[in-house]
Amino acid sequence: MVKGVVVCWAVIVFVVCLCDYRMNKRKSLIVDLVAPVTRSISLNLPKFDLSKHVGVVGKNASGKRSVLSSISKACTQAGLNVETVNFDTHRATVKAEGNETVSRVLGGMRDNADIVVRFGLTSVWWRKVKSLSTGELRKVLLARAFAKNPDVLILDRPFDGLDAKSRKSLTAILDEISNTSQQSQARPLVQGIKWQERSPVRIVLATHRPTQELPSRIEMLLHCTGQGVVPLPRKDKVVHEIERESVRELPVSDDTEAVEETMAANEQDSPNVLGEPLLDIQRLTVFPVTLATEDVLNGKNSKRPLLDRVSWCIHPREVWWLQGENGASKSVLLSCALGPDKLLKLAQSQHANREWTVETDPEADRRRKRPPAVTCTDSVEMVSTELHIALLESDASLKTVRELLREKCANESRIEALLEDLDLDRSCLDRPFRNLSSGEQKLAMVCGAVAASPKLLILDEACQSLDLEHRRRVAMLVDKLCASATMKDCACVFVSHHEDELPRSVSHRLVLSNGKVLSRGHYHVPPQQHLR
Repeated sequence: MVKGVVVCWAVIVFVVCLCDYRMNKRKSLIVDLVAPVTRSISLNLPKFDLSKHVGVVGKNASGKRSVLSSISKACTQAGLNVETVNFDTHRATVKAEGNETVSRVLGGMRDNADIVVRFGLTSVWWRKVKSLSTGELRKVLLARAFAKNPDVLILDRPFDGLDAKSRKSLTAILDEISNTSQQSQARPLVQGIKWQERSPVRIVLATHRPTQELPSRIEMLLHCTGQGVVPLPRKDKVVHEIERESVRELPVSDDTEAVEETMAANEQDSPNVLGEPLLDIQRLTVFPVTLATEDVLNGKNSKRPLLDRVSWCIHPREVWWLQGENGASKSVLLSCALGPDKLLKLAQSQHANREWTVETDPEADRRRKRPPAVTCTDSVEMVSTELHIALLESDASLKTVRELLREKCANESRIEALLEDLDLDRSCLDRPFRNLSSGEQKLAMVCGAVAASPKLLILDEACQSLDLEHRRRVAMLVDKLCASATMKDCACVFVSHHEDELPRSVSHRLVLSNGKVLSRGHYHVPPQQHLR
């Protein structure tokens, strides 16, 4: 009996000492960081205290990704468990686990129920990874990283692609898992699952929106300036100054009057004056092609459509804001413009498939007798995360930016003008696309899409990976196109979860939720929301 008590106390003391050792190891961890950032920048922080939560900020191509890589390497060498979520992990997951279900990727519900609920992943639990939207997949990647309970969590722009609700949830989770205080613990979110069972995590987070996205527990900043890396204390004034300094020299747009005239004309003109629609979708209903796990999902759940009787008409000169939460099927709707024939065939086959007509509702039967109609101009250019990944995975990413742009447009002067508008460094032209930073890659894609002079330009989260200056430049470019004479035959669709990055020229808005249209019509961005 006494021997058993002694053994029990010995185990308890060992566990306590181990936990205390891990906490002290975090508190006193000083590492050397020396790593190349770019060809002209080097990082040298000989006594960097990794026990603090760190924010990494700076303009595009200032070396943030290399700083994160250096920190990850130093943590690994120090014997810490490190998890990273960035655009590369996004690509790798789609490539290696695209056919896996979310449930399999996250390793089951038992130990991760709190995370699954907080991120709202129950609705996609049995879906395949490759069928997820950008925002949904980002939430899965974050949930998997949290579930592994790492010592250090390195997040490169983790809020990209998330809607407002998901961003709020992520901020709350980051504050909770980074809390080292034993007096403040989160409530259990699911019966039997408590947040205090997870050890505190050190956060290293890079962002282009420091005033909006830095968690409250970030204690120090690493400011990548383009000539080096400057450690700074975390203060609201410092954060605001860093975010605003990049746009001080930004030229003021002189297209205001022309943009307002175009918007006024859009409100007054009838469809006959505006001409034939560039995209016309009527009564489109689309169901999933295959079920992720047919033995688990029953008919009632599996037959929920991705798009439910959606109608949308885009005329020349219109600039639409396509809005909706993660999983609202915005990407499915936009795929109509890239492949309307394929999607229409899918929709028609699903309407004719009686496996979906479980109900005997006369109204439903009447709708099924009216097949959907999709017509779209054959001149479409699109920028999206999916196309970005596809380009990086193809041999075309080995081509230089100059070669890729020439495939879109042979007019060198037009390309030069667009490079000037987007402030894309000329040195990028002769570098392979895959060697650019993610922000430079996104700017090159926007430049190529606009240079092709399409009748319908779709910018699906085109401002992801961009700093404040370049988000403004993309918005100003859309305004400039709207004010030009060529816009009379063209239209633009702008997809974003951030109203503050919308162009002034937005004239219409379509709001999707769960595959249904909530609202559709004229819209003007409030003046206080403009980036300018």
